[in-house]
Order: sequence, then structure tokens, then C-alpha cells
Amino acid sequence: KKFLNDKDNGYLVFNFVENMFSYLSKSSFGYSLLNKAVITHIISMCDLDINRLQNICSRYLLMDYSSVFSALQSNINYQYHVCKELIHEVTKSDSMDINDYLSSNDITNYLKLLIQNQPCEVYTFVNSFENLQLDESIQLCRDANILDAAAILVEKTGNIDLSLELLVTELDYRLVTIKSYVDELLRSTYRTKSIRASDKSSELLDDDIKLLHMVLVGSSSSRRETISKLSYFKNLEHIIQCMSNLCYRHCDKINTALWFKCFDSILKERNKYSQGVVSSTGEILCLSIGVLMQYMVSSMKDVVSSHEIVKRVTQSYSG
Repeated sequence: KKFLNDKDNGYLVFNFVENMFSYLSKSSFGYSLLNKAVITHIISMCDLDINRLQNICSRYLLMDYSSVFSALQSNINYQYHVCKELIHEVTKSDSMDINDYLSSNDITNYLKLLIQNQPCEVYTFVNSFENLQLDESIQLCRDANILDAAAILVEKTGNIDLSLELLVTELDYRLVTIKSYVDELLRSTYRTKSIRASDKSSELLDDDIKLLHMVLVGSSSSRRETISKLSYFKNLEHIIQCMSNLCYRHCDKINTALWFKCFDSILKERNKYSQGVVSSTGEILCLSIGVLMQYMVSSMKDVVSSHEIVKRVTQSYSG
């Protein structure tokens, strides 16, 4: 306790704990006491050196994930970083059965933590775990508007149509958000408003502005290549990848309806931004969606005939 409040000599606490864990047998009473002591003083140890504390937890406290999680409730930042390290340690080895270390409730609680701290990582997380409480996890993701993650969870329930619907909603939302972003960048006052209002760096904004102007003045072939370099494009491409993966898992050459539902949803978005007098922002959005359509066509070509795809596009333009 004395050294826990001594920043200069706090390292002695970690030296002692690490040495004792290495020396004691896991089945011994001393090991159990040391385990409880670390969990009791875990916040203070994080204050001293969170990196060393994470190392101790990942090496010696994997079986006590629930206790560690509860002990860190008073500091969400510590809770997230320590529990992330424990989850990583459990999942990095194929020889470790996650069910031996984490209950479905543990995983759900970590999902809540992830939604609060790193929503961009939620999709990868739910896509990697089977031991999830589906109904609660779906609701958590939908409430947080993380619809790509919600879609992969809904798919696991067997509701493929709702899974696609969520992805289409997410694509529409991202395009609306990107429209606002592009609008701001193309305004002459972007430097006084957008940079202060955005969490993007000034350098990234400048790169996107240069790319946008290259798109507006470039040739047809170079414009499409330039579009894919814009900072926002990977967010759009991710949703199209999710749609394609959904189709690959649930379609074959006979049953292609899901592919066309996906393709039609992208055509609908393109038509939304191409009607009437098209502004510079609308032109950028149409070009972006055009690249997404190319990606989807490339994914479809092994399953759907090119004649059917051309027919669908022609009908869309004539409509």
C-alpha cells in the first residue's frame, strides 16, 4: 500500500507482484491472496503504470476476467484498455477456448464498453465472436446506430432480409454524412468552420480538398481512381463488402435475388443524387456510388450473368 501512492517507487510494486506470481504455484493459497490483492488495488496500479498492469492481467488474471471488469467499473478508460488486452490475449491463440475464460455475459459487457469507447471496432468484434447474447447485442448495436454490426448479428438469427435492410440503411446514412462533409470542403469558408468542427486533422482535410478538385477537373478514368483515395471512401466500400459477403453466404447461381436486392439499393442511391441539376457535391456522390457499383458488379460476375446486370442498369436509367 505504501508504494501504491509513491509514483517514484511504484515500480517496486510491479516487481514484487511479477516475481511472486512467477514463484508461487497457481494452486497455492498465496497465489490466490496475491490475485485478490491485485484486483483490490487495480485502479491504483493503473494510476502507477497501466501498461505493466495490463501485462500482469494478461499473464496471470485471465481466469478472473469478470472480477477485473467489475473492479475497474469506476474508471471506464482503464476498464476498456485493460479488458481489451485480456480479450486480445484470449483470442490470439487457437489453442485457447474462449468459453473457458469468458461467459456470454462477459462478452456482452465488453461489447457495451466497446460501443462507448471504440464504435469503429464493434463490427470486427461481433463478427469474430460466436458466444454472444444475440437479442441483447443486436439491440445494443441498433441503439448505438452501428448498423453494420447489427446486420451481421441479425444474419446469425436467420433474418437475411432484415440484415440487408440494416446495411442499406447504413449505406444511406453514410452517404448523407459524406454529402455534408463534401459540401463543407467545397465551400470557400471551410477553413474557418469545418476544421474546428471536425475531428479530422488539417492535413487530411487538405488532402481531401485536393482530391475533390482533381475529381471535378479530371478525365473519366482518373476521376474514378481518385475517388477511391478520398478518406471517406473506405467507409462506403466496407458496406458494399458486407453486402457482397452476405450474398456469397446465402446465394448461388440459381438463387440470385439477394444479389439484385443489393444492386438495386445502390442504383436507388445513385438515382437519388443524379436527379435534376447536379451540383459539384452531387457529382462527387454520383461518381463515388458509380465506383461502388463497379465493385458490386465485380463481386456478382461469377454468379449473375452480365446480360442481367446490364438489363437492370438500363431499366434503372430509363425509369
